[in-house]
Amino acid sequence: MKLEKLINKAFSLLLVGCLFIASCSKQDFTYIPDNDNITFFANSGSYDLTGNDVAVTIQRGVFNKAATVNVTLADANGIYTLKTPTITFAEGQNIAEVVLSYDLEDLAPAVNYPFTLTFNESQVAISGWATFSGKASMPLEYEDYGTLACKSGNFLGLLAPADRSFNIQLAKYTTTYFRIENMYNSGTDVEFIMDPEDGTITITNPGESFYNAEDVLNYPLHKIDTGMKHPSYGAMSAWIDSDPTCTIWSNLSAQKTIQVGSILSLDVWYTVSAGYFGWYNDTFIMTAVN
Repeated sequence: MKLEKLINKAFSLLLVGCLFIASCSKQDFTYIPDNDNITFFANSGSYDLTGNDVAVTIQRGVFNKAATVNVTLADANGIYTLKTPTITFAEGQNIAEVVLSYDLEDLAPAVNYPFTLTFNESQVAISGWATFSGKASMPLEYEDYGTLACKSGNFLGLLAPADRSFNIQLAKYTTTYFRIENMYNSGTDVEFIMDPEDGTITITNPGESFYNAEDVLNYPLHKIDTGMKHPSYGAMSAWIDSDPTCTIWSNLSAQKTIQVGSILSLDVWYTVSAGYFGWYNDTFIMTAVN
């Protein structure tokens, strides 16, 4: 009996020891892909359409053999041509490019032309992307158009005479995309699109802001930290109302373009360092057209 007890005890200790070793030992797991392990480098991106092809990077994590992947294009505007519908990775190659071409003559400035690229999800890497969403637009390139000068408004007493004229530019290939440089001597360029039918404008830069004033909350405001300084109340900020009935060009030419004598009218809410200042109608007049 004694011998039997000793044997049982020894067996129990051996079993506990085995369990302890098993529970404390580390087990390394290595992921081995069961497909081509392909992914787009990112799942989205933005591009400037300047005439060059759009190239989207695609890559793979396993490259000890050759592989191919078929890519499809979704393009609601019909702008792009997929030059590389089939990507072939040579053995040892892990990066390639999906290439799209387009014709600049088919594009309008500042319009987004989105596209989507996809490949079969059976080939995608475990933490990768089988879909890529791109947005692209033709950037605006401005050229000098003429001179815009202060006509009336609160700024007249606060801007020096030398600072009351501003260069206005027109984007190439357009008739409605304009930019006023250094408006209010602020260092800020005001970009806008003019509707030639009624002269109303949509300000695209600076972006929209809000000022907590009871009578100006119907439309967003566009804030400019001006170069003007009130002698008593400090630095002034101009908040341009985007209400189309208040933000408008008048006296356009017969061709519905800005001419000498055309007038830009803006409703502007002014604030100063000390707080509230006032509401004004600022007007500007074209004094020269190139």
